[in-house]
Amino acid sequence: VPVVPSVLRDFSAPVKLKLSLADDDLAFLMAHDGDEFNRWNAAQQLGVNVLLHMIEAYKKGHPEKLPPGYLTAFSNVLSASGADKALMARVLTLPDEDYLAELMPYIDVDSIHMVRESACREIAEKFQPSFQKLYAENQQASYLFNSAAIGKRCLKNMCLNYLVRLNTDTIRKMAVTQYYKANNMSDQITALRALVHIECDEKTEILHHFYEKWRADSLVIDKWFMVQATASLPSTLNQVEKLLHHEAFDITVPNRARALIGAFSQSNPVCFHESTGRGYRLLTDAVMKLNTINPQIAARLVSPLIQWRRYDASRQRLMKAQLGHIAAMPDLSRDVYEIVNRGLQT
Repeated sequence: VPVVPSVLRDFSAPVKLKLSLADDDLAFLMAHDGDEFNRWNAAQQLGVNVLLHMIEAYKKGHPEKLPPGYLTAFSNVLSASGADKALMARVLTLPDEDYLAELMPYIDVDSIHMVRESACREIAEKFQPSFQKLYAENQQASYLFNSAAIGKRCLKNMCLNYLVRLNTDTIRKMAVTQYYKANNMSDQITALRALVHIECDEKTEILHHFYEKWRADSLVIDKWFMVQATASLPSTLNQVEKLLHHEAFDITVPNRARALIGAFSQSNPVCFHESTGRGYRLLTDAVMKLNTINPQIAARLVSPLIQWRRYDASRQRLMKAQLGHIAAMPDLSRDVYEIVNRGLQT
């Protein structure tokens, strides 16, 4: 009988272990491993293998679907009875775009985004009935703060994150209902994000309602800015430019600058790296303003530009040009100078 090793169980050693397991073995561990960490780790490794292969195929002009082995493992996890719900939500979440980018020698932001989004839509289409069933089963009439309740919220919101990609009337209504009936911030912000991250008419009303409800709470309004800054829609860059002039935006407030400018440049690769370089210019303008106001924040925000070597030739040229504009400032602070000068060195 073939044996599939499950090593370093219970997260038993602070080491990095390179273990070459076939995708079929990883799928088996993803579906059946009794160790929670190893089950998640197998799911992540398998997801990385599958998505990186699909990205390479997409770049060559031959887009592929998710392989049957991954979908079978996904289905096994989705239908598992008695599973830890928080773990289940994590196991069923694909590796994010930033993590995939870290594993590539040269980052193709467009291919990464297109392939991951395509995979998420394929999963949503294939497992829509199961997601809707789990979503309904994990509703809670009252707010509780314990591991079981947290697990139910995690699983329910994972289902909504997949389903919303189908962008049907029924699913948008689910998100709107969750938003208005939410008795906790996790549910409300998930519903808000779900609607903001798709093209739909409902998001304008929801964004306005959220702002008016929470406008006196600066930390929550930071979330409001962040949700909009990280939406991977073609209109996001225009929206971020508008939000720079919003009554609640103040570039001199570090948390607010990070919530809008930092979130956009560091957590929204497909929009920040828009091919014309508008995202780079937006960041450069912000860094130049902050240079004298708060040079420490300016130095932290400029960091995405110094990664220019990892992108294609066109983006390299555009990013390096913006670093040159910053370096040419006559009153450049030492904090920003050190970061930019290091970034310009070849």
